[in-house]
Amino acid sequence: MTKAEISTKNITVPNGDLQIAAYLAQPASPGQFPAVIVIQEIFGVNSHIREVTERIAKEGYSISYKGEVQ
Repeated sequence: MTKAEISTKNITVPNGDLQIAAYLAQPASPGQFPAVIVIQEIFGVNSHIREVTERIAKEGYSISYKGEVQ
């Protein structure tokens, strides 16, 4: 099975008066995709979390995590 090309970007998610920084990875093709939210491990958001996010997006999911990569 061929893995999907993905699109990635830093986004801001509004929550009341707050603006929460997040990272979004999803298939590059147009469409609606099932969503996954990644919760970081105790070490915070790191390159491993970004790699997991992008790997799942290549399987056809829209996936996000809160925060910036350290």
